[in-house]
This record gives sequence, C-alpha cells and structure tokens, in this order.
Amino acid sequence: MTYSFDPQEEEMEIPDKTCQRDDGVSYRGTVSVTVEGRVCLPWDQHSHHYTKAKFGEKYGLDYNYCRNPASDGEGAWCYIKSSHKSLYWQYCPVPKCGAERQKISDKTCQKGNGVSYRGTVNVTTTGKACLPWDKHSSHYTKARFGEKNGLYKNYCRNPEADEDRVWCYVKSSYDDTYWEFCPVPQCDTESYEERGQSYRGTTAMGWKGEPCREWAGNGKKYNPKAYPDSDLTKNYCRNPSPGSDHAPWCYLVSSSKLDWDYCAIPKCMKNKP
Repeated sequence: MTYSFDPQEEEMEIPDKTCQRDDGVSYRGTVSVTVEGRVCLPWDQHSHHYTKAKFGEKYGLDYNYCRNPASDGEGAWCYIKSSHKSLYWQYCPVPKCGAERQKISDKTCQKGNGVSYRGTVNVTTTGKACLPWDKHSSHYTKARFGEKNGLYKNYCRNPEADEDRVWCYVKSSYDDTYWEFCPVPQCDTESYEERGQSYRGTTAMGWKGEPCREWAGNGKKYNPKAYPDSDLTKNYCRNPSPGSDHAPWCYLVSSSKLDWDYCAIPKCMKNKP
C-alpha cells in the first residue's frame, strides 16, 4: 500500500497543509489536481517562470502540488497541459481556512443535498468526465432553467434536489447517457474526530484528488462483509482500521494493485484548555 500524506500532521495544527488562507501563498499541502479534475504538472519539469531551481524553498514548489507563488492569483493553482501541447493553468480545490471557508462554501463544497453548489468540479466519483448539460439532457438545460440551477458547461449539480448530493451525466460504453455522483465534500459535516473510525460522510476522493474505488468486490481485505460495523458504503472514505491508520481512507480507482490514500477530509480540532 502507498499513501501520500500523514494525517498525524493534523495534530500539529498546521492549517497551511490542509487549507489556504487569504490568497493561498502560504499553502503547503499536497493537493495536485485542479477544480476541473486535471492533474497538475510538476513545477520543475516544464519551461515557465516558477521553478524550484530559481526560487528555492520560498514558494514550496515541490513536485506538482498546488501553490500560489508570489501571490499571482486569488488562490492556489498549478500548470496543466492543453491539447495544443502548451502550458496553461487552473485553480485548485483547496478549501479556505476558518471563517473564510464559509464565504465561498457554495463553490468549494456542498451544503445538504448540494442544490446550491456552484463549483466547477466536473468529474464523477469513479473518475469519469461529466457531459455538458445542454447537449445531453432534454430536461436539465440552461435554456429551460435559466440561471436558477447553475447548469453551466459540465459542472456537477443537483438541479431539482431530486438526489441527496450533486451529480452529472456521463457516457457509457454502450453510447447511452447515464449519471453518477460527484466527489464534492460536504461543507460543515465533512470532518472527523480521533482517527475517523466514526466518520460517515460522503467524501469519495483521495488527498491528491483521485476518485475512490468501491469497497465491495474481490481481493479487498476491507470489505462490507468482513467489516459490517464500519459502514463501507459505496466508495465513501472510511477508517475500518483505526488501530493502524490515522484517518479515513479509501482504495483508489486509478490503481490496479489496490493502492490506497488518505482522504481530503479535515480533522475536527477540539479546543484545548
């Protein structure tokens, strides 16, 4: 098994590794995907202004982690590759710290059933690309609903609150259109205490933005039948192994070897006396 971050760092209460303050220039976490689900490019492997060789440790330009060097944007971002083999950039889905998070919650997380969510996540919990609303639905179209339901492009939405969270249409292998849920975290309830063994939220995304694999299925040590008390529902992040693991985690869709990762869920820090 492999993992990409150690939640024990949460106990040190270092917010710059779990969320971004102000414009995100001090963010030093390991999120490495954009708001549209695109994988970030390594800072040092492409020709551009911001490289670790040039700036050293000043901006934390390690690997392909989202950063905001020199406060050049409104939040953490990264370079991605375009279809024209040129570089361009996008912002990353790094939550705001403390009170700032509530101000932009409708763009970074979903409240309740997600009907008010207006973010730009456009991939599903299984990693499939969402289809544009106007081209693949006769019912849910911007022309029909106007601005009310935020049916822009192919962004995840829950237009009429008919599901319990945001979703989008995807294309099947049979050229049919069907839908799947999206890995957008809940705004206020998505946090865990202790080692997360009691966490029952719906986050289904690893710390680096990779979609989670369903717990049910062959070859998994941790499955619903073996751990009935751990609520291993669908592909939601859980911690059925609190004796050895420090936070909710999941198996990754991208791995054929059942690699896993801790999930992008903040730890609920209790006030200390």
